[in-house]
Order: sequence, then structure tokens, then C-alpha cells
Amino acid sequence: MSDGKLQDLEGRISNRISTVQSAMAKFRDLNRTLSVQLACLGAASTLFIAISQYDFAAARYLSILALIASAIITIVSAWESATKPREKFIQNADALNELFDVKARLDWRKLKEGEPLKEAEIDAFFAEFRVLEKGFFGSIARIHIESDGAGGS
Repeated sequence: MSDGKLQDLEGRISNRISTVQSAMAKFRDLNRTLSVQLACLGAASTLFIAISQYDFAAARYLSILALIASAIITIVSAWESATKPREKFIQNADALNELFDVKARLDWRKLKEGEPLKEAEIDAFFAEFRVLEKGFFGSIARIHIESDGAGGS
């Protein structure tokens, strides 16, 4: 009985690690993309404003482009604030570290004693895993609620 419980727990931990790693990659890439977009648009807007100060035929169009770039910066910044990719990346990194800690201690315990884990030990590791899962998903829900403007601190 306890071998099946141990395999189930190890499978759950591995699945959750994979899920969190995928989410981290998604949020890291999204954060990087938004940061680069904002920096490029900001630089372009500044450049358009500076060049438009000179007296030539296309100067007016550069001012318009600067305004458009500035409007896009506002929209992208608002979207970044609403989706919070950086916060979600950090949250996933914290969760991943906790999961790796549980996995490492479970693996160490399996090797250390030279005897199979007792059912009570497996239950204790499972309870710890469930606490991490509930805390992780509770934090995810809190971030989504704050992002939607329905709550927050």
C-alpha cells in the first residue's frame, strides 16, 4: 500500500514541478517581451520628438509618430500592470524552490534510512505537498483577483 502512495506522491510532485517550470518560462518570456517593447517604444518616441524639432517637411509626421508611440506605451504599460508577469514569475520561482525542497528531502529520506518509508512518513510528506499546493494556488487566485480590480491591498 505505501509503495503505491509513495509513487503517487512522487508523480504529483514531478507533475507540479513540470507545470510550475512551464508557467515560469511563460511569465519570464512575457516579462522580457513587454520590457523590450516598452524600452524600444520609449526610445523611438524620444528620438521622434528630438528629430521633429528640426525644421524639415516630415517633422510634423515625426511628432505624430511620437504621440502614437507614447499612446502604445501607455496601453502596454497598463496591460503589463494588469497581467503582472514579473510577480507571477517570482511566485512560481518560490513555489518551484519549495517543491524541489520537498522532493529533495523525500529522496534523501528514501536513501538515508535504508528501509522503506512508513505510511505515516509518506502521509506527512503528502500533507506538506498539499499545503504548498494550496498556498500556491491561493496566491495565484489573489494575484488574479487583484489584477481584475476586485480586491487587493
